[in-house]
Amino acid sequence: MLGEIVRLRCVSFYVLVIVLLSACGMVTERSVYEGIRAQQKIRSEGHVTKQLPDYDTFNKEREEISPRR
Repeated sequence: MLGEIVRLRCVSFYVLVIVLLSACGMVTERSVYEGIRAQQKIRSEGHVTKQLPDYDTFNKEREEISPRR
C-alpha cells in the first residue's frame, strides 16, 4: 500500500517535470520576432538603419493593416 503511494507520487512528479520542461522550449511568434530583431540590431551596429519596433508595436500595426476575422 505504501509502495503504491510512493510510486504514484514519483510518477506524478515525473509528469510534472516533463510538462514544465516542455514549456521551456515553446516557440512563439514573439520569440521568433524578437530573435530577428536582435540579429538586425547586432548587424546594424555602426550603421544608421531603421530599427524594427518591439513585438507589441509590430503586432498592433499588423492588426490595423489586416484585422483578423
